[in-house]
Amino acid sequence: MQKAVSFLILSLLFFSGGECGQSPDQPAASAAPESPPVEAHFGPFPQLFWEADPHAFSDVTAPIDHDIQIARDPLFAEMVDEDRVALARYVPDRPLPAGTYHWRVRPAPTGKPAGSWSKTREFRILPPDQVVTVDFDPKADNHQPAIQAAMDKALEINRAGSSVEVRFPPGTYRARGSKYCFSIDGADRLFINGEGATLHLLEYHMGGAQILNSRDVLVQGFTVDLPEQRTFLQARVTEVDRPGKSILVELDSASESYEAEYVRRGIKHFSLLDPKINGRLKTGAPNFFPITGRPEWVKDRSFRLRLSQIAGIEVGDRLVHFVRVAGTGLFSATSSQRLTFYQITNHSISGGHYTSVSCSQIAVLDCRSDILGDRWYGGNADGVHVRGNRIGPWIENSSFNAIGDDGVALYSRPVRASKTWPEGQRNALITTSEFFDLKAGDHVSFFNPAEGRIFLETKVREVAPKGKNFRVVFEDEIPRELAFGKSLQDDDQIWNRSTSNGDFMIRKSRFTNIRRFGVVFRGATGVVENCSFDATSSSAVLCLNETQFPNGLYCSDVIIRNNTMNDCAFDSMPLGVIVMELRRRQPGELATDFGPRRVLIESNRITNTSATPIQLGGARDIVLRGNTINGEPIDSQNTRHTQIKNSENIRWQ
Repeated sequence: MQKAVSFLILSLLFFSGGECGQSPDQPAASAAPESPPVEAHFGPFPQLFWEADPHAFSDVTAPIDHDIQIARDPLFAEMVDEDRVALARYVPDRPLPAGTYHWRVRPAPTGKPAGSWSKTREFRILPPDQVVTVDFDPKADNHQPAIQAAMDKALEINRAGSSVEVRFPPGTYRARGSKYCFSIDGADRLFINGEGATLHLLEYHMGGAQILNSRDVLVQGFTVDLPEQRTFLQARVTEVDRPGKSILVELDSASESYEAEYVRRGIKHFSLLDPKINGRLKTGAPNFFPITGRPEWVKDRSFRLRLSQIAGIEVGDRLVHFVRVAGTGLFSATSSQRLTFYQITNHSISGGHYTSVSCSQIAVLDCRSDILGDRWYGGNADGVHVRGNRIGPWIENSSFNAIGDDGVALYSRPVRASKTWPEGQRNALITTSEFFDLKAGDHVSFFNPAEGRIFLETKVREVAPKGKNFRVVFEDEIPRELAFGKSLQDDDQIWNRSTSNGDFMIRKSRFTNIRRFGVVFRGATGVVENCSFDATSSSAVLCLNETQFPNGLYCSDVIIRNNTMNDCAFDSMPLGVIVMELRRRQPGELATDFGPRRVLIESNRITNTSATPIQLGGARDIVLRGNTINGEPIDSQNTRHTQIKNSENIRWQ
């Protein structure tokens, strides 16, 4: 099946209109459905959408899953994929070979028989119009120009209206002299097939690829590493001077020196590691330490680091010092849609791994981030970093080990006002252009961070440019006295719920030895299921508005089920294993209003933690069912396993 992928294109067109709202009591669909027209051409990972059941998420205690079947024939005798999902969308986790496919869905309400199948739909997967092969010279010192030349040629073919596959001959590719190994802008139906190639990025600040203003792109089959300018140093603490707030460290023999030019430009904070387990942070210590000033050479490979805080550091501790300033992501996408990353393995990167800003429908499938050889750690920042996507990511069968920040971070940024009631119009305001992403029809929430109060939820009616800013008209009257003009963190904030990465799916994936959070989200509709979380230094799964950045705002209609969470939440950050909270601007203080809402936390197995298993604050309409801590039920009879503050309608089942 994998070999067949090289003959596919990515002309993905999502479709809405499947009939999934039928009563479970209706008879099953006919065994011989009528032959429908071909509705779309899809790539090897089709993004399938259908009309959501009208009762989906209306009762958080009884979610409505959907059965989906994909077959070669209209009678569904030759099945190629079938699954059950809680969203009205689906992405296969393995590529579909070229050919014609038939698909259908049906509702599967909790505790009730499945409903009737929808009408059968049909799609085709076609070969690319043209193929471009990278000109690979095994003896070349820098392959980046040849790689970029192949991408530029593919983009020319794209602009002429044809689909393209870019193939990499087998081998190890060395890249330097550019911020990215390759960049693409304006791609349309582009398949980048590594065929198992290895990309060696030779400068610490380099990333794998930048993808701009593109759609229907698949990147597959690469192993990526930075073998020369490594993205972190590893050392042992040989002396602790508590009164002087400094430590002496001796660099490991496999590590670069603090005196290397690229290290001097790029060092940021460091983290303490477990004495024996590579990648795992030290129990009870802060999850990072900032240094003040430059490291001071003492002798041989020993350096003195001066710190703003020193608690938790002992002689003999191991540490990794991240070379992260001016770092770049592995794959960074902006203003793009329907991007798929499949079977990518990486061992190091100075920035995030899979980053998308103002995109939609990103898929990360069967990808691996892991430690290599004599290193103590892996990548420097988030595994999947998604900001302001209209449709959230689909992450499946992927593994992130030894990540220098969150495993998955889904968030948005707020818009803020510069003038209210322009020309006396009470339902309008002028906004700044910073993080502006509003469109007519978007759902928005107005939030006062000082009080932690959501004071208006409405929809956008009109948007128009106003010089460098924007004039926005809403369906409801806007309070005249909005707070603005201070800072993004302190002004009254306008959060676009329609770009909160909603309809996200995180399933069958593993998060191990993560600095900070396993998965953090603030989306409208999503699922985290059948994942394993091991040694995330803070919470395994949480919704939390981080007001200091600000990242937010809150989640709704989310299912967290059938996950295992072992040895999580052990650093000095006082958070539980599963957390649903809304906070105000004052550090650590809960909001006065309710944020996370309509969340099902079901059948999660938590083990080996000293933290609170489930922590709720400023949440409402939360259902807790079938969760355990070390095999013991977490229920209304064992409330010592939960911390619930300023929340309402918390139901135990």
